[in-house]
Amino acid sequence: MTDLIFVYGTLRRGYSQNVALQRLGAEYLGRGTIQGELFDLGDFPGARSTAKASSRIAGEIYRLPNPSQALPVLDGIEGLRPAATELSLFRREMTTVTLENGQETTAWVYWLNRSTGPRRRISSGDYAAR
Repeated sequence: MTDLIFVYGTLRRGYSQNVALQRLGAEYLGRGTIQGELFDLGDFPGARSTAKASSRIAGEIYRLPNPSQALPVLDGIEGLRPAATELSLFRREMTTVTLENGQETTAWVYWLNRSTGPRRRISSGDYAAR
């Protein structure tokens, strides 16, 4: 279990859901990237894990002061239903994050759990640059 979370969409600073991280007392640690592909789902993005080493997703990493309380709140924002994961749009898993200084760490991330139909891939991997 980790107390770190990597966010790549509306939970980032400057976006609508970042207030949730602030309310939870999450500490911003900096920027980083994860291996994957990012898709525009309309009002928010979704990430898919990929084996392509060249496909990176940009985001931010936060430390959660109380993960056992914070993660259920974030699961709710992401529409994750632990009792019915197969029906959820996203699933939460741990992944490797490469920090700006090149160090790697492990953090939670929300991956797309199911197909959302044809969506535009954000080739830069950065939701802010879409």
